[in-house]
Parts: sequence; C-alpha cells; structure tokens
Amino acid sequence: MRIARHLSLFIIIVLSGLDQAVVQSYAWLSMIYDRSPELGMTEAISDTFSGDHPCDICCALTELTEEENENHPLEKRNDSSPKLFATFSELRLFPPLRGSWPRFAGPRPPSALHLEIPTPPPEFA
Repeated sequence: MRIARHLSLFIIIVLSGLDQAVVQSYAWLSMIYDRSPELGMTEAISDTFSGDHPCDICCALTELTEEENENHPLEKRNDSSPKLFATFSELRLFPPLRGSWPRFAGPRPPSALHLEIPTPPPEFA
C-alpha cells in the first residue's frame, strides 16, 4: 500500500512537470550564486533571468522541452480529424457539496457477521 502511494505520487510529479521545475530552480540558484561575486547580486539576478547566457543545465532543459513538444501527439493531428478532447473553456468546476467529502472511520471489526452467545448457555441432556 505504501509503495503504491509513493509510486502514484512520483507519477503525478513527473507528469505535471514538477521535476523539471525543481531542476530549473536549482539551475537558476546556482547561476545566481556563481555570478554574484563577479557581477553583484542585482546584476547576477538580471543576467540569470535575461536568458542571454544560459548554463548547461538550462540548455539541457530547453532541448528536453523541445523534444517533448516535437513528440506531442496532439500537435501532429490534422485539422480535418474529429475533435476527441474537451478544451478547458468548456470545462466547468463546481465546489463540492456540503458533507460530500469522504469520511474515514476508525478500525473495523474483523468480520461483518456478529454472533452473540446465548445467555445462559443451553443445557445438554
């Protein structure tokens, strides 16, 4: 159960692109750290985010993003093909109804069948 939770969390992180965001943040911070002694903090920040002098990590992430965009199946489809997906402009989100959230109960008995022992016990002849 624990492995499934960790695996599903990992899949969500990878599919949402958070892994690339973490790597990009690391690249920006390391660029600012490396350039700040020479240029000063404000100049290092502006130089980092200008995009004129990317580091190796930034270049690798740019190549990876371009490869993903080239291999994207939705961009390769013809305009004459039927539309098989909904756009976000057609999507409506409603707040959950009051009390509709799942409630978790405590531990359950081992069996739903509950037999009571008769009191007093029957006599045997």
